[in-house]
Amino acid sequence: MKTTTLRTVLLIVIVGLASGIVYGQAGHTAQDHAQHQATPAAAPKTAAVTPLVDNDVFCPTMTTGQLCSHGTTSVFGLTGAKGEQWLAAARKYNKAVEAATKQLMTEAGVVLDEKQMAALKSWFSDEFNTEVNKLLHSKGLATVKK
Repeated sequence: MKTTTLRTVLLIVIVGLASGIVYGQAGHTAQDHAQHQATPAAAPKTAAVTPLVDNDVFCPTMTTGQLCSHGTTSVFGLTGAKGEQWLAAARKYNKAVEAATKQLMTEAGVVLDEKQMAALKSWFSDEFNTEVNKLLHSKGLATVKK
């Protein structure tokens, strides 16, 4: 339980830092997923792939901290031009999160030893997006009422 809480806190801090890098929101499309899956990730992926949910906030198939465009579009109830604007902002944000994660891993490789690097990489497990989604759903934070 303590480890899960620590990991959740670390994820929130990482997402907060990444959010401060670029103004915007995040998202993905089927094309974004295909592109991401064709690109090697900074951290190893788990064997099982978590299925997408229409109201996921964080994308379970992308880098930790990247938001789900379709899920968040659904959560916000966006359609038409506003939906497209959201998707563009989401893609921009997701690219910044992925770039920041890769940069961190590169710079950390010079500073951290092998054991420390393994710990750092474990903090970016693709399982964390799924866990944060569960937390958001359990607290009713994955639904925005107009």
